[in-house]
Amino acid sequence: MKNIIDELMAISGRSHNFEKEYVSLEDAMKTAAEQKSEEIEYSVEDNYNVYGSRLGLVSIFENLISNSLKHKNSDLKAKVGKTRKGFYYEDSGDIDEEVEIKLSDHLSSHEDGEILKTSLIKRIAEINGWKVQISKKENGNLRYDFTV
Repeated sequence: MKNIIDELMAISGRSHNFEKEYVSLEDAMKTAAEQKSEEIEYSVEDNYNVYGSRLGLVSIFENLISNSLKHKNSDLKAKVGKTRKGFYYEDSGDIDEEVEIKLSDHLSSHEDGEILKTSLIKRIAEINGWKVQISKKENGNLRYDFTV
């Protein structure tokens, strides 16, 4: 609950609450995964220290994991890693085509909450000075690329 309150305060314009520092993708992903009641399998490829809010990065990963757990076909497998321009999050969660189209358009409301969570992810990224791009890979995985 505290994370949700912190996120809402940050989004409402109090972004000064987000202290920026160098945060390890591995540490943020581990913290996010530990917050979930279901165990997830994840890997970190090319660990990267990103400059931004630790709380923000953990919140992004928590929201992405939550969305994926809701739509998983089997055991969830996630991975994070470094890209040329930042970092990415990719997982084996599934999502129906209609929601996927709305996600890519970054709409702000949907009955199941995925769009709201995605808007939250986008807003936290913006507060940190990052941009986010969503794509669906050939293997069906959703991938979020963050440019820092």
